[in-house]
Amino acid sequence: KFLLGLQFFLSARPLMTGVLVRNGAVELCELSSKAWLKNAPRGAYTTARTYGPRSVFEWGFHVERMATSIRAMSASAPAAIIDPQQLAPRMKHECAAAMRELSQRGLAPEHQRLTVLIAWGDQSQGEFDVYTYAEPLPPLPAPPIIVEVRGAPRVNPLAKDSEWVRARDPLLQLKAPNCEEIILAGEDGALLEGASTNFYAVVGDTLYTAGEGVLMGTVRKLVLEVCAREGVPVVLEAPNLATLSSWQGAMVSSTSRLLLPVNEVVVPKPDHRADEQDRRMQFDTSCGLARQLADWVAKEVEANSEVLEARL
Repeated sequence: KFLLGLQFFLSARPLMTGVLVRNGAVELCELSSKAWLKNAPRGAYTTARTYGPRSVFEWGFHVERMATSIRAMSASAPAAIIDPQQLAPRMKHECAAAMRELSQRGLAPEHQRLTVLIAWGDQSQGEFDVYTYAEPLPPLPAPPIIVEVRGAPRVNPLAKDSEWVRARDPLLQLKAPNCEEIILAGEDGALLEGASTNFYAVVGDTLYTAGEGVLMGTVRKLVLEVCAREGVPVVLEAPNLATLSSWQGAMVSSTSRLLLPVNEVVVPKPDHRADEQDRRMQFDTSCGLARQLADWVAKEVEANSEVLEARL
């Protein structure tokens, strides 16, 4: 009876797939990273991917963007978290601790996803907390990749503010179950970015992506570097919904997705779920510039990763 009761107790508990570290100490957390972030204190955050057990993709970019986000959110945040030089060793210590704990629990695959949140209080006290949630990196989404155009651009796109995780919920609740991402549109039809991604369109042999009014992602940085190296023309201008029928392809990028070619863009009616009457544009993602760029970017992740510690 005891063994049966224990088995029932263990099976009834949520499956823990990640670990949470706060200021260097492991904390009990049975929520997914998304649920945890939605319920965590408001602050600036970033989501990184590792390459292997010790390296983090575009580590320096994450540190710089975290400091930039905090400055954009508050003029009175502690100096220790708005100066990248001071912030870098603290973030490195916290991420290494989370990665080490994940490994010790036998949950660490080859690649991990790290969500770092920094929340601060009274400037006069200089108080702030650093949270790091480490978990196995999920596999790339499988085709068909469908995106829906809905919602307005974020108010403060320069800051990766955790409040956006809560604010975007109504939009995410409307999207279809098979929809990978929602794309935010300006009043003029400019498609600036996704709810958690950067957005791109291929028009002819040219890549279009917003050059301002968006949060610049780590993968976006690599995409632009690859385009420069390979001689792919880039226009730093948001693709416009009015020209959708002239596109040869579309893509989204993020930490977990890398550069992901889109199979279908759907334009639902405002505040309604998508249906068969909605405007749609489909793309062949098996070839073309979108596929070539996605393959090039995937091959560059290791070269653009930085070792956090020689040993974890």
